[in-house]
Amino acid sequence: MLTLLLCSLLLLCVFCVMGMGGGRKRTAGGLSRWSVGVLLLVSGAAQADLVATVSLASGAAGTIAPGETTTLRVRLTNSSTASGLTDVGFNYTLPGVLPNGLKMTAAPVYTCTDGGGANVATGGTLTTAVGGQSIILAGATIPQASSSNAAYCTLDLPVTGGSSSGSATSYDYSIVAASVTGKEAGVALSNSGSAIQTIFISATPLPTLEKSFSATDAVLGGAPITLTLKVNNPASAPLPNFALTDSFPLLGGMAAIKVANPPNATVSCPGGHRTDLCAGCR
Repeated sequence: MLTLLLCSLLLLCVFCVMGMGGGRKRTAGGLSRWSVGVLLLVSGAAQADLVATVSLASGAAGTIAPGETTTLRVRLTNSSTASGLTDVGFNYTLPGVLPNGLKMTAAPVYTCTDGGGANVATGGTLTTAVGGQSIILAGATIPQASSSNAAYCTLDLPVTGGSSSGSATSYDYSIVAASVTGKEAGVALSNSGSAIQTIFISATPLPTLEKSFSATDAVLGGAPITLTLKVNNPASAPLPNFALTDSFPLLGGMAAIKVANPPNATVSCPGGHRTDLCAGCR
């Protein structure tokens, strides 16, 4: 289709020159009829068959607390009624540098719909990882559009965001021009224009740590006393897989205190606390 279009354009350009040189009448706008035909043809050729957009999935929140999940929706659309698009792919990285950034929280949902509105099998390979930021699509196929509807493939990406300072922040997921590539009838093409979706991370209070001993005095070589470390999570979102390291003080280069043998260490989340707060305790 592209080859025929280019040939037609060249022929019309030749006719345009011949027509203008032969004294053809010009239109009121000063262009010959051949010139008008060329301009219309060029305008048609500029229409892109591959469009990439990003938005929030239906019902997904644009503002979340750190650790909460929302869903980004990437849609790749084919407007060509002549053929489907093949070998479609992209390589994106979610914005931000962890822990301050977006990351995947679950496997994406990947679907394709043809021009008739029917769901069809997806093609290619979609690679992501829970907790990661890389999203790679390779070798995908977008079905052929119909005369009334475009065809498209949709990628729903469950993500969360972080803010190690607890301050409100935001992250922009962007699709830039020519970042999505593919082929139509063997001819390479890419998306034009750009798209952006912002995820806002709300301010949240940071966890706090309390430390106490069961007695104010300890006798050297005497009975052990108990050290209690208490982590409080005042935020509305859970605090999963947290880690805590507490180093004992030194005295003259030697350990002033040490863990008793046996240690008899315990972990608990009493009633009224989130049980998932201790999911990663060690």
